[in-house]
Amino acid sequence: MKLANCPQCGAQVTFHAAASVLAVCKYCTSTLMRRGEALEHIGKMAELQDDPTLIQIATEGTYKGVHFGVIGRIQMRYAAGLWNEWHIMFDDMRTGWLGEASGEFYVTFERQVALAPPPFEALKVDDRIDLGGRFYTVTNLESATCITGQGELPFSVGPGYAAPVADLELDGEFATIDYSDTGEGITRVYVGEKVSARDLKFGNLRDPRDAPDVLAPKHQADAFNCPNCAAPFKLSSGKIQTYGCASCGAVLDTSDKRVQLVEKAQAAMAYPLRIALGSKGRFSGEQFKGGKLEGVEWELIGHMRRSSDAGFSWSEYLLFNVSSGYAWLSESDGHWSVSSPPERTPKVIGLTAFHRGESFDHYQHYQTEVQHVLGEFYWKVKAGDLVDVNDYILPPQLLSREKTANEVSWSCAQYLTPEQVRLAFNVKTPLAEPKGIAPNQPSPFTQTNPVLWKRFGLFALGALLLQVYFAFTTNTVMKDTFSIAPNIESTKTTEPFKIAGNGPLVLQNRTDVDNNWASFNYTLVDPGTGKVWRAEQNVEHYSGVDQGESWSEGSRSAQVVFADVPPGTYQLQVEGETAKNARHAVGATLQLERGHASWLNWLLLQVLLLLMPLWGWWRAKAFENARWADSDHPRDNSDDDDDDTPVVHGSSNTSSSSFSGDSNSGATQFTEIDNSSDSGGSSDSGSSSSSDDN
Repeated sequence: MKLANCPQCGAQVTFHAAASVLAVCKYCTSTLMRRGEALEHIGKMAELQDDPTLIQIATEGTYKGVHFGVIGRIQMRYAAGLWNEWHIMFDDMRTGWLGEASGEFYVTFERQVALAPPPFEALKVDDRIDLGGRFYTVTNLESATCITGQGELPFSVGPGYAAPVADLELDGEFATIDYSDTGEGITRVYVGEKVSARDLKFGNLRDPRDAPDVLAPKHQADAFNCPNCAAPFKLSSGKIQTYGCASCGAVLDTSDKRVQLVEKAQAAMAYPLRIALGSKGRFSGEQFKGGKLEGVEWELIGHMRRSSDAGFSWSEYLLFNVSSGYAWLSESDGHWSVSSPPERTPKVIGLTAFHRGESFDHYQHYQTEVQHVLGEFYWKVKAGDLVDVNDYILPPQLLSREKTANEVSWSCAQYLTPEQVRLAFNVKTPLAEPKGIAPNQPSPFTQTNPVLWKRFGLFALGALLLQVYFAFTTNTVMKDTFSIAPNIESTKTTEPFKIAGNGPLVLQNRTDVDNNWASFNYTLVDPGTGKVWRAEQNVEHYSGVDQGESWSEGSRSAQVVFADVPPGTYQLQVEGETAKNARHAVGATLQLERGHASWLNWLLLQVLLLLMPLWGWWRAKAFENARWADSDHPRDNSDDDDDDTPVVHGSSNTSSSSFSGDSNSGATQFTEIDNSSDSGGSSDSGSSSSSDDN
């Protein structure tokens, strides 16, 4: 909130939303307009967020188990914003610097290097610089100016003190090259790392209620009066259509600068924001456990609309918390993501980005342009700013690497449903339903497919156990012997026997045939009904010795199946014959069994059960094909994939978030993925001022 005094009656007036330029005094009902250059850029340039730091001289903290205290401060300003460098002293009498920029912190110490760094003018983003035998990547180049100095400092500073600086990173380490004293032949190097506020365990911070407007001038407002009778102009509705004075009836000149300003402000505020500026909310859920976003009340202070040369556009909302810094909430076609800078810079190898032990696949490379801004930002973003972007996805996460002429930054996003966003910010009306598939939208089959395969495994195992049980657990209903004499057709009819239950009957035939064959014809007869079941069977077995090696072929046993035999009393008629020149009779033992389960039926059941997980796999494949359809790396798009769901690329672009660089310094060259560097840059790091390390 911004406070001002009404010039008509002196009462305090509050501009509640970050984008508000108009307010009505509740005492004299005058319409007030905030005074300032930002009012001339409604919808084109954002207002720079005031320094919200809670750190002060005498603030305490801990770094790697060693206690330190803040003893001095330098505040720096560069083209797009500002940052703080806090001079700190440890209990072991070392001194260092605590850089604070855009809610992020960097601890650095001066380091002597044998090889002098290249001149500032010769550096470019993504250059690799040798610092003490290790090659760091340039992530940010700034020509900063000192605003003020406080407390104990190792050198004298004052307003206007110039400090060209280069920020670099290597595998989680952070370094700054300070060129402020090159006129004296001195270039200082500071090396350290990015550190989270919770790890620093700050104490003795300023009261958050005292944080706003610490260094900013008091906001002023002008009363909007009728030029004819000087009566205060009353803003009676949210959309002015007629500009007339309620006191004298005079119609205001629409060429008046103040009237034009009102029109411009209302046009900007009329932009259809999904969530109003000034809204507050908290994120909850397992995906935020232990992270920067958990348990923090965020205030929505800025809105930006961006578009890409790939043809998609999206909205980004800047979130602010005085203790946790900044985060971003993005929306495109109903898809939402919340993002913040990663604690460690991801490492890029080829088309894969590695972060926190996970690998992210490259999705798309494109260039973005800012179309519209509203509210407050921590850098001077404006319409027309260009940024080069590479997105890497591991749904529901997304990494974005943004690059301008003088900065590289990363952001890590988490996909959210509209309902999660609505509940987080207490939005009264339902948010729009998502359209298409977002690059980092979690697949609905990621959870269901493992369940389908698990169920298939359980059902298949159960079916196998039942099959084995019924296949080998039998009930003998008849057992008899039968003999076939040579040259004679032999027949036999068994005594009646009873069959209980339903299902197939298996007739097992074990013979003593040797170097011979035998043929059997079976007739199962129901004497009561006359119904019969017939089957034929041949058994043969031969063996011998050939050149000292024994051999055999065929089998002495066989079986036949009588299907669908109902319960009842039956007899079995057997006819058999053998070779006419056989020397011996063939003996057979016949055993009729009930309970054998068919293995063919079991196999058919397995195929039917397998259809369930295969259907889930096919749907998951179709979903992923649709996700990647318009990326730089489309997956299989064969004709058998009939999923025509469109892909929403805009929801992936959660990344402008971390940019503080002056992207107006020139359009970024549109190139293929830059793999010359293993890591990207930290976002908005500011840089360490020169210091002496005790």
